[in-house]
Amino acid sequence: MWASGLFYLILLFPGFLYGARILALFPVPSQSHYYHALPYLKNLASLGHEITSVSPFPSEEPVNNIYDIYVPEVFNGFDGKPGKAQFDLIIVDIWKYDAFYGLAAYFEAPVIGLAPCGTDWKIDEMVGSPSPMSYLQSPSSYLYDLDTFGGRMAHFVERSISWFNWHLRYEQKHEALYKKYFPKIAETKPLSEISKTLL
Repeated sequence: MWASGLFYLILLFPGFLYGARILALFPVPSQSHYYHALPYLKNLASLGHEITSVSPFPSEEPVNNIYDIYVPEVFNGFDGKPGKAQFDLIIVDIWKYDAFYGLAAYFEAPVIGLAPCGTDWKIDEMVGSPSPMSYLQSPSSYLYDLDTFGGRMAHFVERSISWFNWHLRYEQKHEALYKKYFPKIAETKPLSEISKTLL
């Protein structure tokens, strides 16, 4: 008796499912950063999720459940504040656009980060994954013969410069943008804490 009731409950379960409202942020003026995610977004849209895609590259053909917000300003700099929309999930290009993670706290939504260039030390550091230089090389490591001391040293110097450049030059800029556009949230939740919640 209970087995047939469970069977009917399972049959009715899909009726209780709903599509999520997803914000997809790809504010990079490079098509390669957006088009790697487009099949993923189209698949989510085909499953009934509502996708709001913010990118300088709108779809050439309309796609059901994907709403493009064309932002050509990305080519000249971006200056935007969130409006009154509500999203259940945020998908974002995680290539050094940390200030956008403030939208996760603003909308109280989880963030999924997509890395178009694969893993690198910055992404690994942000999500708490080890990134040993001897194992994970930078995208330009093909320039060096990593089997030689000189090649390893050049790779170390390049990675060190990249690390210092991010932490001494750009990290504070992202913190300032976060505090400017999300002042109330920034008082209670630092950007570094939000960055660690990326999925």
